[in-house]
This record gives sequence, C-alpha cells and structure tokens, in this order.
Amino acid sequence: MVSRFFVSTKSNGATFTDRPTLRRHWPGCVANEGNPEGKEWDSDPTAKLPVRLRVISDTQKRRDTRLAAFNRREAADPPLRTPRPADGYLPHEWVEDEERITLIGKNISVETVDIDWRDIYSKPNGAVDEKDLPNLYDFEKVSDDRIIKSRDGIVLAYYIKNAAQRLWGQYQGNLLLQEVAQAMRELAETVPPIPPKDVRHRHMEDMVNLDSRNRQIKVYHRGVLHPCKWLVQGRHGSHEAVISRDLTGMKFRNPEKRFERAKAWKRFYQRIAPLLQTFGILFELLDPKNYRRYHTNYKGFAKHLPFPDMDTTERACWLGMALLFNKRCGPHKDHGDVLDGFVPDMAFGDHTGGGVIFWELGKIFDVANGSILFSRSAYLTHHVLPSVGERLAVVCFTKKQLGDVYSGD
Repeated sequence: MVSRFFVSTKSNGATFTDRPTLRRHWPGCVANEGNPEGKEWDSDPTAKLPVRLRVISDTQKRRDTRLAAFNRREAADPPLRTPRPADGYLPHEWVEDEERITLIGKNISVETVDIDWRDIYSKPNGAVDEKDLPNLYDFEKVSDDRIIKSRDGIVLAYYIKNAAQRLWGQYQGNLLLQEVAQAMRELAETVPPIPPKDVRHRHMEDMVNLDSRNRQIKVYHRGVLHPCKWLVQGRHGSHEAVISRDLTGMKFRNPEKRFERAKAWKRFYQRIAPLLQTFGILFELLDPKNYRRYHTNYKGFAKHLPFPDMDTTERACWLGMALLFNKRCGPHKDHGDVLDGFVPDMAFGDHTGGGVIFWELGKIFDVANGSILFSRSAYLTHHVLPSVGERLAVVCFTKKQLGDVYSGD
C-alpha cells in the first residue's frame, strides 16, 4: 500500500497532500544532484496539493458526454507547429532537426478499415475473450509508414517505420536504441522488475541464450516496472492521484536503499530523455491536437503532483510508463487508460519476433529497430507475439481518471 506516502487531510470535502510530508517520507523525490536530504521546494512548502479526482462511471450519459467532447476536439482546428528555439532545450535533450521532422510527415500511406469508431466509442467497452484468438495467417504485417483510419475518418493508429533513425540520423538513432536498452538493464540491477499480478503479462517462451554446447550464457531480467503518476492501487473506491510505489520504493524502510533507488531512477530518466522526446516530437507531428491536450495535462500534474526527476524533456506527454522486461502481454484492451487517447509503444534489445497484433485492425506491427506505434489501445484488442532473445519494451500511458484534469477539456 502507498497510503503512508500520501498522508491526507480533509478540507471542504477534498483530499490534499502536503509538500513537507512528501519530502519527509521520501527525500529522493525532491533530491537533486545527489543531495540525500532533498532541496527545498521552489514555492511555499506549506502549500496544499489537490489530488482528489472525480469518479468516472461508465454510464450511457457519461459515454454520450465523452463522445460530444471527442467530436468537439475533432472539429477544432489543429494548433500550428513552431520550431523550438535553440536555447529551449533541457540538458539531456537532443537538438531537433526541423527538416528531418517534416520529411517524416510526408508520404505516409492512409488505410481505412471496416470499423466505425464513434459507434464503438459510444458503447460499453467489452471484455476480451481469449478463446476468440484470430488466425494469424489472416493478418497483414505492416512494413511501411501507415495511418489507419475508421470508416468515419477517425485515426486508430499511427505507425512510423525506423522512426528513431529517420528522426535523428542513422548513427544517433541506433545510439538511442542502445542507450535505452542499456539504461533498462542497469535500472533492473538496482530496481529489479517484479512479476506482475496482472494476468495480461505472461512469460516469454525463451528467456535464455545458449551457446553451441547448449550451455546457459545469459539470463535476462523478467518482470514489469510502472514508473508513473496514477491512482492508488489495490484500494477499492480510492481516487487519489499518487506517485507509483515502483518509483518511491516505499516498501523499503531503509532510507539508504530508498535513496539508492531514487538515484537509479534519476539516472534512468536522464538517459531515456531522447526517447520521450522522440515520442513527443512524432505525436505533435502526427496529431497536434492530442499532443497539445496530453502535454498541457502533463504540465499541470508536473506542477501540482511534482516529481522533478521525471521532467527531463519538454516534450513529455504521458504520466506513466510500463517497462517490460522479457514479458509479453496476452490479449487485452487497456481499459484503464484515456479512452480516446493514444499509447506509444517501442521495443529494444536483440530479439526476433515479438510483434504487436491488433485484432480489429487485422495488422501486425513490428515495434523493434526504431519503429514506433501510436494506437488507441483502450478500445482495440491487442497482444504481443512470442519472441526469442532479449525483448525490452517501453509503453507510455495516462490513466483515464487523470486524463484532461489540467487540459481544460
């Protein structure tokens, strides 16, 4: 449980968390440059942070309201993209090449599938029955840039092949893939991934490399980590926004161990800053309206539920990540994420197989080798195919209760 971390006080029926409590229970949350005591907050340390969220029930009235808001967003004009100023970069970001960004946006093929998005969006989001697993031979393996739309013209998925190399150049793009994979391996040494309770995550079939004599030469980490801002987990009816226990290390009573984990997370976020920057660049290029919506919401939570070590790029959009270490997901929908939003997915490590299959779209996407997929995974059934070798993956998301809290939507 994480209740010790966010000690709440009542004020006018709302729940608040005070900054001194945050600092006292986990100094690493505000530690900077290796300061184990934690530096003072920039603003008034007695200020209160509202973290009580509204309850979102899946009633027909709520679905109608949600669809109306979705239609308003689709009808609005997209915001104009403006190049970033040369002095507007954080220390761990890479300098963006506007010409490369523009080239990626050209010549993307558009495909329409036999789905009416507004129809499925306005109905209850049904559960997935694994017995209905489709025949993989009927699925197309996507090998080019693709925008997949529904019959009513709503984008369901964006896929950019070799996006990292095309955005940053061949050398720097490959460096990004290597750096993220190594950052995940080193993080796992200090913060071991844990076997998830979620039944969607299953063991890969082959986690061990063998040499020519059939001797074991490498055992990979297995499990999932969730560094994120989300809801209190495991407490029925709770609607408090918190920082996940994977980040806080609250299960450890030893302050030195907690601070060791804090330093590991700080270093990890610094090393993957170009990856999160890549997600943000492509999201703005492909869907500027949703980018503005997610980015504004992230900035609001960065102010009111601060965790400075997460803020290594100005392009950050999603409040959480799932770091998958040699785990694959069974068939599922991400019911808990923003229902009309997008989730980016990218895989790393030396492996074969492991494509992401979407049932309703009839497509298989390879998200390795620098390719990136953005999908409406809350309503589209998907799972990961078996793979051999080391498969690491980064999936970003925002919980639906935290979506649009600060975006003004």
